[in-house]
Amino acid sequence: DLLGSPADYEQQRFKSSYDHLLPSAILVADFTPNLLARITGYKTYVRPHPRQFTPITLVGQPSASNTVPVTLGNPDLKPYTGTSFDLSIEWYNRKGGLIAANVFTKRFKGLIQQVRGAQNLCPEDATIYGLGHLSVVGDQCISDLPPDANNQPLVVNISGFVNSGTPYRVNGVELNIQQNLDFLPGLLRYLGGGINYAYTEIQGTNADGTDATLPGISKHNINAVGYFETKKFGLRLAYNWRSKYDLNSTGTFSGAARQVEPRGQLDLSASYKLLPGVSLSVNAFNLTNSIRKEYQGSENMARRADYDGRTYRFSLNAAF
Repeated sequence: DLLGSPADYEQQRFKSSYDHLLPSAILVADFTPNLLARITGYKTYVRPHPRQFTPITLVGQPSASNTVPVTLGNPDLKPYTGTSFDLSIEWYNRKGGLIAANVFTKRFKGLIQQVRGAQNLCPEDATIYGLGHLSVVGDQCISDLPPDANNQPLVVNISGFVNSGTPYRVNGVELNIQQNLDFLPGLLRYLGGGINYAYTEIQGTNADGTDATLPGISKHNINAVGYFETKKFGLRLAYNWRSKYDLNSTGTFSGAARQVEPRGQLDLSASYKLLPGVSLSVNAFNLTNSIRKEYQGSENMARRADYDGRTYRFSLNAAF
C-alpha cells in the first residue's frame, strides 16, 4: 500500500473566501435620431468549477508498466477575472434596419487551466503521497522508490488545475447588417435578412514561450439569415460558419493540441397559419450534411467525428 493504513488519515477542513468589486459603465452619444455610439466598460469574474476546486488528491494504483496517475487537488484556486471595453457605432438607416460596427478588447487574469506533464508537474518531494522523491528524466517524472519485479522504475503522471500567471487579451471587431425590404413592390416586400461577421484574435505568451490560445474561440465567425414572411406564411434560412478553434486539452497547458475543423451549417424553418392561433411548422437542420471533426495538431491526425446528418421536425402548434 503506497499510502499506508486508514489510521494515517485525518479529517481536514479547507476554507476560501474572496470578494470582487465589479464596476460597469455605459456612455451613449446620440449624434442624430438615427445614429448613435455606445462605449461600455465592465469587470466580471468566473468561479472555479467544483471538479476543479477540490481539496482531494487522487493517487491511483500502479499499472502494468509501473505508472501511477495522480490528480492534484487545489483548494486554493481563485476565480479568474476579466476586464472588457466595447465601442459600437449604430446607424438605424430605416424602420427595421440596422448597420452597426463594434470593436472590443477583453483582458483575462488568472485563467483556470489544467497542467500535465513532467516538465510542468514533478515536485521533488512526493513523500506525502507515498511516492518518494521525484525527478525529471527525459519527458517522464520518475520516483526514487525501488523498481518493480520487472526492474521498471515507478513513473508518476501528475495533473492538476492552476490559475495561470499569464494574462490574456482578446481583441476583435464585429459587423452587423439587418434589413427588411418592405419598400420593394409586390411579393418582394416580404423579404428581409441580416448578416454579421466577427473577427477575434488572442494576444499573449505562455510561460513556455508559445503563443497564447483559448479554447472555443474561432478567429472568424459568419452568420447569415434570409426570410420571406407574410401574415400567414413564413420561410427562413440561416447559415452559420466558423473557422477552426481549439478545445480544452489534458496534454498541454494552453490547450492547443486538440482542434476542430472549420464548419458551416444551413438550417431552414417554415410555418403556415392554418387558423387563428393554430399553425403548422417544419424545421430542417444541417441541410449541408456537415460533419464536426476534431484533430490533433494536424488535420491528418483525426481524433473524433460527430455526424448527426440532416434532421427534420414537424409540429402543430395551437394556442387557446
